[in-house]
Amino acid sequence: MRRHLGIFLPLAGALLLAGAGSAHAGEPTWSAVEYESRATLEYRFARDMSEAGALEPAHSGWRRTGAVIHAYVDPEGEFTVPVCRASAGAHVGFAIGAANCPKAAAPSYVRANEVFFLAKANAAGSCGANAPVWSLRHSQDKSLVARIGVGAIAPGMGVAKSGVVWGLCAPKTSRMQRMDAARLLDQGTFGPTAATIDRVIALGGAERWIAEQLALPATRYTQYPTYYRPASGIDPTCTYTLADGTQASPAVTECARNTFGPELVQREFFWQATEGADQLRQRVAWAWSQLFVVSGMKEGMAYGMADYQQRLRDLAFSRFDELLYMVATHPMMGRMLDNLGNAKASGPRVPNENFARELLQLFTTGTVRLNPDGSTVLGADGEPVALYTQETISELARAMTGWVEAPSTPPEGRRSGNLRDAMVVNGYNHDTGSKRLFGGELVIPAGLDAETEMRRVTRFLAEHPNTAVFISKYLIQRLVTSNPSGAYIERVSGAFRNNGNGVVGDMRAVITAILLDPEARGAYRPEESYGRLRDNVQRYVGLLRAIETRNFKDGNVQLPWTMNASPFNAPTVFGFFLADYEVDVGLYGPEFNANRMSTVLDWAGRSAQLLAQDIQNWNFDPPVKGSSSVAAYVAMGGDVAGLFDHLNMTFAGGSVSPAMLGAMSSMLSSFRPWGGSASTEFVARSALFTFFNSAQYHVQR
Repeated sequence: MRRHLGIFLPLAGALLLAGAGSAHAGEPTWSAVEYESRATLEYRFARDMSEAGALEPAHSGWRRTGAVIHAYVDPEGEFTVPVCRASAGAHVGFAIGAANCPKAAAPSYVRANEVFFLAKANAAGSCGANAPVWSLRHSQDKSLVARIGVGAIAPGMGVAKSGVVWGLCAPKTSRMQRMDAARLLDQGTFGPTAATIDRVIALGGAERWIAEQLALPATRYTQYPTYYRPASGIDPTCTYTLADGTQASPAVTECARNTFGPELVQREFFWQATEGADQLRQRVAWAWSQLFVVSGMKEGMAYGMADYQQRLRDLAFSRFDELLYMVATHPMMGRMLDNLGNAKASGPRVPNENFARELLQLFTTGTVRLNPDGSTVLGADGEPVALYTQETISELARAMTGWVEAPSTPPEGRRSGNLRDAMVVNGYNHDTGSKRLFGGELVIPAGLDAETEMRRVTRFLAEHPNTAVFISKYLIQRLVTSNPSGAYIERVSGAFRNNGNGVVGDMRAVITAILLDPEARGAYRPEESYGRLRDNVQRYVGLLRAIETRNFKDGNVQLPWTMNASPFNAPTVFGFFLADYEVDVGLYGPEFNANRMSTVLDWAGRSAQLLAQDIQNWNFDPPVKGSSSVAAYVAMGGDVAGLFDHLNMTFAGGSVSPAMLGAMSSMLSSFRPWGGSASTEFVARSALFTFFNSAQYHVQR
């Protein structure tokens, strides 16, 4: 195993340097990929690898725009609108319609290179199973189309259009269908596989797959035992006698760690994320756990952590106010942000404001007023308008006083704490006076009990217009892209405000809107501002799924602390990374905040460990549970380029460029381990390592 590790690790460095390239062709008569010159603002189309190669060298000044043209000659007449690809020197444009194509072919003007055909949309303007066509008019001759693209391009997506052909459609190739399915699974699961891509296609696409996932029951965490402290000070579950005959504290014994420790929940999380059928629910619950952070560094008892994470999973698709109320009254959050035992003012003592502050700042509204598209509302002075003042935080803290642990009746002695049952109210500690929040937008009259006040607060916050925008953007960033357009945010926040039936905060509607939005669907988007860095948990579980891992529950599977990905063990309530972390001015990349060189190297080491040989053959003491297999990739090991294409299409939705794929294929094809030729098994394992450590795979598009 060490021998394999020594070969894998040096490969990683080169992969981080490969550049971008064009997309693969599909099955149409021909395809072309559009390039834009940064210097001259000209556009060119690459028809094949040789044409693309002229535009690919570093510092050439050309970059992909994302437009991919698929041409179809249709002798059966189903696609009846002619489109001509025409050129004049180095300039390429298109003409649409029978009246314009002959004009484009005039010898004195431009040359018509090819003609293909599109279909008209139906009376409702829908393309059905086909893809809509968009276009830009030529700046001089309005009969010509300077740019044309196929895909669900909606207004507000950042593609400037002077003329849009909404009534035309183009067929989707099977390759395009697989790319879109893989992209959907990248966004809504812990990693696509060939089988799950087939399932999306068999169901008929994204909408039916989402509906199927929403209907699945939640995978269950184990209900771990509580830790008792009987009068003798010795937990009968874990006793340990020292050499002098005295009893050691149960908390320091290996038994106690293996029975009550937070690692139990982490192991179960990885196993369930790898194998669970309810992938969308688990992926959304993982996003919620990174928003409503409770950490084993503050409270590590497994039974409490498992219960809290299970409730996030159970309520992942509920109304937001129900989810928020659960979070606010769960003892794990009560301990995390000090609202457990928080009492009304008495003498010099005032209520603790930690939970009140983060409930607003991190969990619901944010700190400044937001427009529906996520932009900040500015005042007359040009500065952001604050949403609330310190008075609101103080008043909110008063409204949430009086919550304590629920009583428990352990079989003997006393429990270390009831971290499983929802907190209950100690009426004596609750402030029953009137409260005024958000400058009077919410007024709570005097005399109400703590539970009624908590319901009013969580419902008000769930229905606040800022929350719709704040939470919608957060979920888009965790699932799809770190820099969604304002139109994307506005469309999703609209679904948050009203699910179509007058319900606010229906997370089923919100998640569906996120994943079905035009910015999420279709083939990948290569724009520099689009996409998100896969967090390290997503990378890790994605690889476990790729190698068909089963029953992998051992403690050795845990990710190193330096990878900033130890589930449910974040250093602070802000998690492992800041939601507003900027990688460049105005360009956000939250996950980059936790991605350092040590993280990259640790990921290379851990992925090499997983791929050096199948898990069931690991010679650890004690033996590691579980199994994995790379047999499907070994069968492809004789065709290195084909293997990398399969990995790209399956695990990155086709988004890794031909330049990087070519570099990886060339490197691996010429590699001679120990002076001899590589076996197909070695090629397969090395290809998986190389691909899953490549820079372009790490960015989900």
